[in-house]
Amino acid sequence: MLVTPPELAGIREKHKGQKIVLGGGAFDILHQGHIDYLRDLRKLGDVIVIAIKSDAEIRSYKETGRPIQNEDVRAAIMDAIKYVDYVLIAPEPSGSDEPPRLSVARQLKPDILVSVNDKWKAYESELATLGTKLYIMPIEKVNSTTSIVERIKNRPDA
Repeated sequence: MLVTPPELAGIREKHKGQKIVLGGGAFDILHQGHIDYLRDLRKLGDVIVIAIKSDAEIRSYKETGRPIQNEDVRAAIMDAIKYVDYVLIAPEPSGSDEPPRLSVARQLKPDILVSVNDKWKAYESELATLGTKLYIMPIEKVNSTTSIVERIKNRPDA
């Protein structure tokens, strides 16, 4: 179900007694690594909330032309995946180094926030004050959107 940030507190209320897991990412071109990540999130809890990175956030650190699909399309695709219960587009970057998903966590107060990036350890104590456990998920890079784009660009017949 597609939701907006103001609806996050209602998710916590609706799912009392269930373990809520917050994950996130760009999910620009869906691939096997994304599906593995989402399936592994489902193993951690009962309710899976995915915060899609906004177009502006992706543009802030990726090469020109990214994202390939806009945030509304990426959110709709993510909403169709069976492992996912709720999807929202994370707020625009605030200009600080703080990840936009942190503001989502403050509103949702998930039981677990999952990331594949160690930078989240800097926010572990704040997450703990929300009642949120940080889980850094080890991933096996089976693919990436960037590598898929490179393979398409470098096809001999392109």
